[in-house]
Amino acid sequence: MSRAYSWNVTLPNLSGNSAPAIVQILPGDIILGRSSAIAAGVGDKFTPEPFTIWAISDKPSTRGQLLWKQSYPHHQLT
Repeated sequence: MSRAYSWNVTLPNLSGNSAPAIVQILPGDIILGRSSAIAAGVGDKFTPEPFTIWAISDKPSTRGQLLWKQSYPHHQLT
């Protein structure tokens, strides 16, 4: 816990079919995340609609600011 930190900021809308989740953090720089899960190889082999990935700033001057968000449409996996 000596390397842990916490902060409280309001985040933008991170739309998607599933609850937003952090995938990777580059401390002091960027937080990468997703708002849907890929359902590859499960059931009917479709991804949720849409699959959304996003980046939020972790820089002190812009912490919590949405840097970009990209949604990918529903499609059948091969």
